[in-house]
Amino acid sequence: MSRVIGQLIRRLLMLLVAFVPPILLAMAGYKALLRRIDVHLTRAQPIAVQVAQSMLGRTVTVQKIQVGDGGITLARLEEAFRKPELFAALPITVDGVTVGLKPEEAALANLIPNPPKLLGQARRITLTVSVPALLGGKANTEGIAQVDVERPDGLLVRLKDGTFPIQNILPRTAPPDYSKPPFQTLVRVKNGRGRVLDLAAKNGERVADNSVQDVNGYVDMLGTRQLRFAFSARARQGTPTARRITGGATISGSASRGPAGVRPDAPTKESPRYVIEANASGLDAAYWLHYAMPLEGLDIQQGRADVHAVAVGPRGDKYEGPHPPPILQARARFAAANFTVTTMPDLPLQNWGGNVVFNDDRLDVDATGSVLGTPAALQ
Repeated sequence: MSRVIGQLIRRLLMLLVAFVPPILLAMAGYKALLRRIDVHLTRAQPIAVQVAQSMLGRTVTVQKIQVGDGGITLARLEEAFRKPELFAALPITVDGVTVGLKPEEAALANLIPNPPKLLGQARRITLTVSVPALLGGKANTEGIAQVDVERPDGLLVRLKDGTFPIQNILPRTAPPDYSKPPFQTLVRVKNGRGRVLDLAAKNGERVADNSVQDVNGYVDMLGTRQLRFAFSARARQGTPTARRITGGATISGSASRGPAGVRPDAPTKESPRYVIEANASGLDAAYWLHYAMPLEGLDIQQGRADVHAVAVGPRGDKYEGPHPPPILQARARFAAANFTVTTMPDLPLQNWGGNVVFNDDRLDVDATGSVLGTPAALQ
């Protein structure tokens, strides 16, 4: 009996000697494979950057990409597929983002002193992503619930024809399908800065150059009929703009999302294409009046104004246009204004103040001041 038991033990040992090393090696190899996969996943940043560069047609750099409270690992991906409800609001942070200029934009920027080197940059961009929505075919409407952009610094250019190249920052590979709901998310901007280069200004400058800081606001793209936006900003200190705007500025409004009537939740035919409302205080009246709509025969030397303006874009019969001209309304309260009438240059009008109301094609003025030292009024 003891002999049989001994033979059984010897055979078991032989089996262990034969099979355990391969099993251990396989386990070690599997763990090494998982570690290798995790290493490649953590190196996914260059792939993301390459995709962004391909989409934008620009140079893009990123310092760091982080998913949730850790990196991208095989275990996290497996968990996301097994338990997507745990990743309904997964934060993805992208630090140190820069977007470069195209050659034609760089050539345009070189027309001014201290030309910008980038189209934009941001200290951090955080996307709140819903894994259940991505896996459930709702990426367009629920995939990215929110985008937070911290400390951005961007460049906005307006060309001589009044268009903005940034409108085409994402080149279209195919006509948009307006029968499907538009992309929906909420974008919030915190503590930003910006620079505006305007080739369509009417003040005689080749390129009007203005800079702002303390840019805060949002773009609400959660609706399907229209997007809404609101921003506030101040002139950037240490730039010529700081002399041109001594107070704050706000802009808000809405814009329709696609053609009217293509879906039950699309814009209606009666709704305007856009509504924009702007407020600014402490404006240099001489600079901004010449910038926006110089009045023939009137030369303003100085003055300050607070302005409230509204622009409404009516909808034409076709989405692509043509569209009726915008409806403009503006009210300005001004003070300490000195100006002359070009046909009477020796007749200075000094220390004028009051209100100016512009309603589409009508201008109403209610102001007082002096002419050759004599009090006068204009209504």
